[in-house]
Amino acid sequence: RKYFLHFIRLCALSGIRPNTNIKHKDITYTKDYVLHRARMIPIAIDARRQYYPHEVPYDYQGSYLGQGVWNEQVRSEISEPGNEYWQRDITL
Repeated sequence: RKYFLHFIRLCALSGIRPNTNIKHKDITYTKDYVLHRARMIPIAIDARRQYYPHEVPYDYQGSYLGQGVWNEQVRSEISEPGNEYWQRDITL
């Protein structure tokens, strides 16, 4: 299997609207929107660190808004009906 991970510069996303074929809210990607969604990366890393304490966690150097920690407050926040984390997925 081949896996591809693509990185797009933040400035390239600013002002972009998602593909209209995707059932997204009517949004325009802003810097804050992208940085808020990027917060899921360090949250996922911290969740794995807590689940596998014997592993050396990845040291994420990217930008994001908020704290990148996994706890019950974050779990509640990202699973709140109508505001689930996947609703902020970025599609081009």
